[in-house]
Amino acid sequence: MRYLTTIPLKLKTHDGEVELTSGDTFKPKNEEAIKTLLAEGKVRPVSEVIAKKYRE
Repeated sequence: MRYLTTIPLKLKTHDGEVELTSGDTFKPKNEEAIKTLLAEGKVRPVSEVIAKKYRE
């Protein structure tokens, strides 16, 4: 699943650290690793964002 950032984030990858700005999308290798980010509202599933825009 792809996720959309709601704030700027720094993520650690096997290639080093990646800086994402608000509105960037990414697909994590480990879905478990982003549970905290989801709970804090720092990322949202892209499918949720698209569904919300469709309803508007």
